[in-house]
Amino acid sequence: GRSIVVAIERYIDDGNDTSTMTGRAIAVVDVDETEPVLRPITSFESFSSYPDWHPTDDLILFAAGARRPLDPADAPSNLFTIRPDGTGLAQPTRQGPDHDGIWMPAYRPDGSGILATLVGRPDFALTLVSLAADGTGLADLDDVGPTSGAHSRQRPLPQSPLHDGAVVIQAGRIAQAGCILPLTLREDLPEGVGTRHRAA
Repeated sequence: GRSIVVAIERYIDDGNDTSTMTGRAIAVVDVDETEPVLRPITSFESFSSYPDWHPTDDLILFAAGARRPLDPADAPSNLFTIRPDGTGLAQPTRQGPDHDGIWMPAYRPDGSGILATLVGRPDFALTLVSLAADGTGLADLDDVGPTSGAHSRQRPLPQSPLHDGAVVIQAGRIAQAGCILPLTLREDLPEGVGTRHRAA
């Protein structure tokens, strides 16, 4: 079958005000089901985000542990892996309270390593980093010049039906896939805010 992995958020109200968020979880959806359903595989209390499929293994990589990774009151985020059925949870990184957090992970195209954003403490500078798939060998990608962090992603195969566009989920079910979303017309957004955030 074909499955997608998403991060889902839970709020106190329907307004999606991030200050009312009570949790974030990773969920898997089998799009070949007659009625696709979101199946959470982590708890909402884990504040899991930025899931990515391993390119050759049945494994999902994600960041968790920080409600708001750029909030000094939060613990740093770490990287975790889990199977799509919710088993085999492992933690490749062990960033303690006084260490930099690791956020927005993505597997390298061959699955041998991970690209991620390091959230520096105490200044919360964002740096693009590379590490082995087992969490060892953390290194700045300074050979590409100055970076300020990135939400790196592997390019999907062009023939994939989910190559481009958004997935719309309504009442816990996939309503549409491959959607082109309208962008905000606001001009007061910070420089560097991309189309994904402008559509949100």
